[in-house]
Amino acid sequence: MKHSVYISYGTNLGDKKAIIQQAFDSINNLPSTDITEYSSFYSSDAWGYSSENSFINGVIKISTDLAVFPLLVALQRIEKSIGRNEKSTTEYADRLIDLDILSYDSLVISTPALTIPHEWMHVRNFVLEPLAEIAPEWTHPLYLMSAKNLLANSKDKSEVRKVDAL
Repeated sequence: MKHSVYISYGTNLGDKKAIIQQAFDSINNLPSTDITEYSSFYSSDAWGYSSENSFINGVIKISTDLAVFPLLVALQRIEKSIGRNEKSTTEYADRLIDLDILSYDSLVISTPALTIPHEWMHVRNFVLEPLAEIAPEWTHPLYLMSAKNLLANSKDKSEVRKVDAL
């Protein structure tokens, strides 16, 4: 059975274009998985901490046969293969790549390993902007608001700029 999944990505270190392309290629190489939509690239300052390195963020939609936890493990393997250190649950830091499952079908799940929908997506413009671009009518299953309405009502004042090319 094919599942519809939205994944956010971000990088603020290294050759950002090459890193994002490597992540996309790796996702497309997962069993029975295809990227079906891509947002534009968005540039933003670090969120939740200070860094002199700006981020490139975006959102992709994938179609996959993988169940949610095997997909999570696969995305974590991709992050590590690109050079990502262990994710911290207590602080933010610069990173080569970050891949987060935003939504998986209409699943709502909360475990120590994974929360879906992503627990912070509704307060981060660097996620909402690209999500609203490719899925403006996607509805958050807990807040019952579309991506475009979440963005319009966001209290995040950080600037997110669409970039034409990397």
